[in-house]
Amino acid sequence: MLAKDRSHVKPKLSWKQKLLRLSLVLGFIGALILLWQAYNSDLLRVQEVKVRGVSHLTESYVIQRSGILGANILTLNTGEVEARLRDIPYVDTAKVSRGLSNRVYIDIVERQPAIVWMSGGSKFLVDSSGKVLEEVSATPRMPLLEANTKGDVHPGSTLDPKLVASTLTLFSGLPEDIRASVEKVKYTPGVGYEVISSAGWTAVVGDDDRLEAKVAILSKILTLGDVSFIDVSTPATPYYRLRKS
Repeated sequence: MLAKDRSHVKPKLSWKQKLLRLSLVLGFIGALILLWQAYNSDLLRVQEVKVRGVSHLTESYVIQRSGILGANILTLNTGEVEARLRDIPYVDTAKVSRGLSNRVYIDIVERQPAIVWMSGGSKFLVDSSGKVLEEVSATPRMPLLEANTKGDVHPGSTLDPKLVASTLTLFSGLPEDIRASVEKVKYTPGVGYEVISSAGWTAVVGDDDRLEAKVAILSKILTLGDVSFIDVSTPATPYYRLRKS
């Protein structure tokens, strides 16, 4: 009688082998549980955030906007946090880095206000790139531009940087004592710039062409006497009018 071929039959495990396998499975499950508990424990949570480089913004505001306090430090996506912080108008650049003892550092480079932009009766701080930083009620001691331009002006929007640069050129080119009396620069599309002074004179500057030369001529005319009106829009043939005594 031929013996049966049992090569295809899986051999039965001994009780020791079964116990070993069970131990391995339970050990694996236990390890997963420990990892899960560690992942959700306070040991891996961001417990402290240090903000550096802010003067216009508060540390508490930056931390709140970052949304990282209490987040898992291992899975923290620093790129996403940096992008979120750059949505703040005052933030030029943001760098997020992990530290020791569940600490995270946020390094901010802020935008700096360059002028006050007045539009529709509202006033806004604007940096040199045209970024609108915030709306203000009072007027800080810095160049004021009243611009009748199209489009909504609000914190976070970007205005024409050329208008900002020209306003700064107009202010910086005037002597300090004259600059102190300037109330505002007014810009109207198609007309150009006007300088309005609390000393009682108004100067028509026109467009951006040869702006520095126009400011130099304006400064010289203001030394000639009690001037009420000046037009340097054509610098080759400037015009001015003295105040009647």
